[in-house]
Amino acid sequence: MNLMNMEREHLVKMMPTAMNGGKSPLKVLIIARTEAACVELQAAFAPMPGISVEALPTLGKLPATLLQGNSQPSILLIDIDSDSSEDLDLIRELRDVAGIERVSVIALTDRATDLAPLRAIRAGADDVLLKPVNLEEAREVFSRAIERPRPGREVSATLGKIIVFMHLSGGAGATTLAVNSGSALARAARNHEACLLDLDIQFGNAANLLDLPAASPIQEFIDDPSRLDAEMLESMMLRHATGLHVLSAPRALLPFSVYGAAAIRTMLELARRRYEFVVADCPVALAPWTDAVLESAFVIYLVTPLSVPAAHRLNKFLELLRQEGMSRLPLKIVANRYQSGHRRANDITVAQFEKATGAHVDFLMPNDYSLISMSHGQGKPAVRLKPNSPFTASLKQMLAADLGKELFAPSRRGFFSFRRS
Repeated sequence: MNLMNMEREHLVKMMPTAMNGGKSPLKVLIIARTEAACVELQAAFAPMPGISVEALPTLGKLPATLLQGNSQPSILLIDIDSDSSEDLDLIRELRDVAGIERVSVIALTDRATDLAPLRAIRAGADDVLLKPVNLEEAREVFSRAIERPRPGREVSATLGKIIVFMHLSGGAGATTLAVNSGSALARAARNHEACLLDLDIQFGNAANLLDLPAASPIQEFIDDPSRLDAEMLESMMLRHATGLHVLSAPRALLPFSVYGAAAIRTMLELARRRYEFVVADCPVALAPWTDAVLESAFVIYLVTPLSVPAAHRLNKFLELLRQEGMSRLPLKIVANRYQSGHRRANDITVAQFEKATGAHVDFLMPNDYSLISMSHGQGKPAVRLKPNSPFTASLKQMLAADLGKELFAPSRRGFFSFRRS
């Protein structure tokens, strides 16, 4: 009995004000597969203070429940099988139910199912809670749900764009492109600022390329992800001379598991509320939370050399996306260090690479070894060292093609466009 009281007191302290100190409890409506499942889930949430839980075994009564004025729930928790296309279609159809516009939809799915959170989010769920239910995890998910701006509110129009850089092999140059993109966007951002999130938890070196302190404030987030809020995220950022805000990678080599998918999703959501442009640099390996990054992206730049091994790796990655139903990601292929006009400058031609992968190369980034070497050596972005170089012009053309043609002021000189038509 004492242990139960201690657990309840712990949860009370952890509950947000709206769920603990408000005049009325947070209303959660559960839709489960059977009456028995409804009863089981209600019992699972019974120890959680500050919430009122009701359950429906069918969607049939949902419209009437949503229209009952004071009885309208704040959260709709729907029990699904992420491997069932019917269940995922059910989440999509929920958005057509009148009265649900301001109700957070949370998918409840099995913890052991890989990619379940991504599938639910892509189907239209606002968040995901895993079974068996952990009350502390439920508290975090419910907190995000009641704090997240709902569609129709003015703040939703000001959300920033997340630009993801990823690579499938070391040395592809993705971090160099991410750092320079962040620096260029920091200058182009009009209403807000730009930030760079170095998510390469093991070998991230964005701070080195910008000559920033090696000590990383990210340890606060690693120690207690549940503490992350707008103020904490702001305090962890390092400010570069370009105006770019940088969240550097941990100084020590850590396992990918120290980040959780839910925590990364929260970080990205907070960042896009604060910054006009959020550049995320991903590790070469696919982490358990990579899906959370990819599904949040406005555009994903996959950086690769033009080589046979790179073509093989890209084939495997594209096949994985197809198998997981993720082939509609906003993915753009960027061939880095491209040398135009040299017959044997690249390992294989663009045409050969495209034939081998079945994928279109969207952008060609010119090879400027001397500029990039000088940039790395001085810890200054190449786009600032030589703002009129072909490298800078091509990078800006790439960003403007996806983020808006008016993003950058036109250059005084005309350079050969490296964008692929």
